[in-house]
Amino acid sequence: MNTTLMFISIFLMVLAIASGNSCDGCSDQGECKNNNKCVCYVDKYGNPMFHGSKCQHRTCPQHKAWFGSVVNSNDMSPVSVCSAAGKCNKKTGECLCYNPFEGDACQRMTCPNNCSNKGHCMSQKEFADEAYVSYEAFDKDMITGCKCDFGARGPDCSQIECPSGPDISGGKGAEQGRDCSGRGRCDYSMGVCHCDHGYKGAKCNIVSSHTS
Repeated sequence: MNTTLMFISIFLMVLAIASGNSCDGCSDQGECKNNNKCVCYVDKYGNPMFHGSKCQHRTCPQHKAWFGSVVNSNDMSPVSVCSAAGKCNKKTGECLCYNPFEGDACQRMTCPNNCSNKGHCMSQKEFADEAYVSYEAFDKDMITGCKCDFGARGPDCSQIECPSGPDISGGKGAEQGRDCSGRGRCDYSMGVCHCDHGYKGAKCNIVSSHTS
């Protein structure tokens, strides 16, 4: 072998070694494919489990984004890592959700104050199902609220509901969602009715004899 051929052979060997090492094992989280590029493993749904030039980062779960720009003309809620409502921990593949979001992909809102342990958190779809109506908006499983236990009320179920009944004077009472039979104001901190002038009783459902 002459000097020129030896030089070419050594050059090609070095090039092959250098090219072969470009994948560097793909962090054991992918395979080295054509052009010595890592193709990272995917889950059973075809979603990438890892990313990076050497598949060195874990991919966090994705969901419809809470915030962001429109991608296509008919795509008002593009899919994004951690729903664009959290930070991805690339070492663990877990989303660190911003307040008030939760879920593996930060895809749900949290209910305020954990419903004060006087109710349970439900999605809008679950509320609709209980009412036997259809609700199929894109955020049906994302927006949540508290369903309070009996006797509790308020956005976080921290308030005490006042007793109520039919309006003794024929107006709108409990059946129309009025506190204190529609004849008083409720002190939600104690669950006590402060009756309007001319009415009395725990539910303000008694006409007072002292009307002057």
